[in-house]
Amino acid sequence: QKLPFALLVVLRRVSMAIVAIISLRACMLFFGEPVDAAHYALMTISALLALILFRGKTSDDVPIGHSFWSVSLSVFSRWLLLFAALLALAYATKTSTLYSRKLLFTWLLVPPPMLLLTRLAIDHAIMRMVIASNHSRRIVIAGANELGRNLAEKLKNFPQYGMAIDGFFDDRSAERLGSDSSIRIIGKLPELPDYVRKNNI
Repeated sequence: QKLPFALLVVLRRVSMAIVAIISLRACMLFFGEPVDAAHYALMTISALLALILFRGKTSDDVPIGHSFWSVSLSVFSRWLLLFAALLALAYATKTSTLYSRKLLFTWLLVPPPMLLLTRLAIDHAIMRMVIASNHSRRIVIAGANELGRNLAEKLKNFPQYGMAIDGFFDDRSAERLGSDSSIRIIGKLPELPDYVRKNNI
């Protein structure tokens, strides 16, 4: 299952570039625009800008706990930034006259809904794989106090966060911590860094 998961993460990062190309080609077909060097250049540059500006962070950049509105705002603002960068580049190179205004205006409006649907679908698939497979990230909690226990309870109740709790580290004895069977004390706080290094936490 690691390969499909990795492919989904890569697809999430390149989705804006793919949608930019597909939507521009669709707009060209709709308006009967010629498939010439100028339009190929626009598709290529928009895809490259999308990959450069929005390539993501790391392989751990997994969508967890994101609301619909936060995803929508992210998608729309990123597309507007990309489109603004293209307009600035066209103005600087004096190539804006190569493209019809109706094509550019339509292309400004078409991709955002496509990007949002694509992003939501990919994020949903990634979260399902995180929950249903071994892609959960293992964590430990420093301190078995009320704050630590509340955090553990929240993570257990929301599997979409994709975190599996190994246990707690605390300097207090089992007698002082009480008899809560849900608390697994792995060791004392000074032992935590060594445990994290050895167990891929």
